[in-house]
Amino acid sequence: MVKKMMTLTGAGGHESDSEDIKIADILNITLYHSVLLTKKNPALPPLIQLAAYHKIKPEINAVTCDNELNIVSEHRDLFMSIIKSIS
Repeated sequence: MVKKMMTLTGAGGHESDSEDIKIADILNITLYHSVLLTKKNPALPPLIQLAAYHKIKPEINAVTCDNELNIVSEHRDLFMSIIKSIS
C-alpha cells in the first residue's frame, strides 16, 4: 500500500521539486490522521488547509465528511490495529 501511495502521490516522479511530495509531507499527513483517529474533538484545521494535502494527486485526495482522506477511511481498521499493536 505504501508503494501504491507513493506512486499516486507522485513521490519519486518527474514533476518539479517544489511540487513533489516529500517524506515530511507524508509524515505530516500521517500525524494529522493519527491525531484525528485517536483524540476526541481534536483542534485541527481542515485537512485541505495543509500544504502537504495539495501535493497529493487528485486520484487519492478525496476527503470524507469526517475530514480524513478517503484512502485512510477505507483502511481505518488496518490503521487502528497498527496503532493498538504499538501502544
